[in-house]
Amino acid sequence: MDEKKRFEDEFQEMDFDDFAFYQAFPDELHKNLQVKVEDATAKAPEDVRAGVQGFADELYAAIGAMSAQEKESAPVPEVWERFVANHGQNITDGLADLGSLTGASVADEKAKENAETRMDEILEKMENVAANFQSGAQYFQDEKARLAERERKISETMGKIVTSVTSLQKELGREDIPDERKKQVADLLKQSYEMLDAFRLARSEILSGREKESPRKVAEAVENLYDSLNRIQNRFSFAVARAKQAVRQKTDQILDHVVRRASSFVRGANDAFGKVVRAGVNFYAKGRGVEQWIEDFSQAYDGNRAEKLADRYLMKALAEKPYSRLGVYEIMERSMARDGISAEERQSVFRDLVQQATKAASQKERDAVPEKEAPALVR
Repeated sequence: MDEKKRFEDEFQEMDFDDFAFYQAFPDELHKNLQVKVEDATAKAPEDVRAGVQGFADELYAAIGAMSAQEKESAPVPEVWERFVANHGQNITDGLADLGSLTGASVADEKAKENAETRMDEILEKMENVAANFQSGAQYFQDEKARLAERERKISETMGKIVTSVTSLQKELGREDIPDERKKQVADLLKQSYEMLDAFRLARSEILSGREKESPRKVAEAVENLYDSLNRIQNRFSFAVARAKQAVRQKTDQILDHVVRRASSFVRGANDAFGKVVRAGVNFYAKGRGVEQWIEDFSQAYDGNRAEKLADRYLMKALAEKPYSRLGVYEIMERSMARDGISAEERQSVFRDLVQQATKAASQKERDAVPEKEAPALVR
């Protein structure tokens, strides 16, 4: 039998898609290893037996802490699988080596003789066992810390979304900023809080399914959900940074566009999280792979292709200085043509951008960049 497979074969019914099995697995792992410890040290001197047991207890404590962290966070089946395949195998091999000198299968007289004449070899094997137990304990401590850090980062990400909007509010505190624009950002902050509430509900709904759904599906659903929030925060922070830049440079039409798009995509995120709340883990399970879920989510807040292109090239144009308001569109036009965007698509981009931007602009601003100029920019 393949040596690497021996310990795994003891858990050949290791079905981490089954909640009951998964819930019981940490205790079963503990019991399995303890049997091996007792067998390997059955006829060892007391200090050897006590020493090995002490190292084993450190591992058991780490197993319990990891299991407790999962209950607070989310299941991570791959952590237990990796332990069984690597650390568990090393531990059992080391115990088997020690057991060949001090184990239950060794004759009493032979075990006594070994303790008297082969103590150096016994201590060497004991050191190997200790190192394997310590490595396994450290593995679980690291994985527990990684899981806790993921939760901490998610809380931090949620805070960054709120901070981004409140910092924009401060930027809009000047007296010359129209009240309408201030209200627009206040609404964005309200929508952000609503979106975060929807995220919390979605997370709660997924985790509530851990007792009736496959642990693997729950783990995948949580991972996708967290990935989505991180993507939201990155895009959101980028949009707010551009909005603050537009405030400083008094490009009101661009500010309106960026804030409007940020608001639209936050509402889309809110809707997507709402789907999770309504369907729970099944939102991911009914024929939806990870890639399909992410694509569906992207469609929820990215809008159509013209809007996506408008966002992308507007951001690139804002990075170039100096520029006039019409100059922004000229920069966008050159950049899009250089990237091979067709004339028809460029026209659609400018039509959307100008129509939406001019809605909240003053009559003077509308005259400065009239809607009819948009098609003329397309070569």
